[in-house]
Amino acid sequence: MGPAGLLRPVPVTPLPRAVPAPVSKGAGRSPAGRPYDPGRALAGREVRGGSGEAVGAATGPRPVRRRWRLRWGRLAATAVAAYLLAGLVLQQVALWQARQELRALDRQLQELRGQQAELRAAEQRVDDPAYVDETARQRLGLVKPGETVIQLVDEPGAAGSPAAQSPGSPGAPAGR
Repeated sequence: MGPAGLLRPVPVTPLPRAVPAPVSKGAGRSPAGRPYDPGRALAGREVRGGSGEAVGAATGPRPVRRRWRLRWGRLAATAVAAYLLAGLVLQQVALWQARQELRALDRQLQELRGQQAELRAAEQRVDDPAYVDETARQRLGLVKPGETVIQLVDEPGAAGSPAAQSPGSPGAPAGR
């Protein structure tokens, strides 16, 4: 073994080329936004080694169960939308009830303002000395000093008096 025997050519086996990761929006996702699946990326292609020779055909893609994820997302979005819609409907019902109550309170306020106006007018009448004098004469039978009062009294047998009506007549008071 001479110097020529030390340097003997050794066959080199090339390493398979690594598949470049796709450029994605998020880590582990494809450009379309789906989860990255290397088997799907190589589907239908031959994998070639470093020297260009075919190493073997890639296996077909394994089925990815993303349907359920999409359906759960839609279900969650529908549930949130239904919740928000129910909240909106309940707010509208509460608003309608508040408006009804406001209308009723406005009507009550108008009635009370009318009563207040009547009471203020009555207060002004009571402050008038002529009204006080008239009320004292009619209701209480009071007279001023020096006046003479003449009262007319019905006779006991007159047509309009209660004593003239027979005990069995319809207008007579029931006595017991």
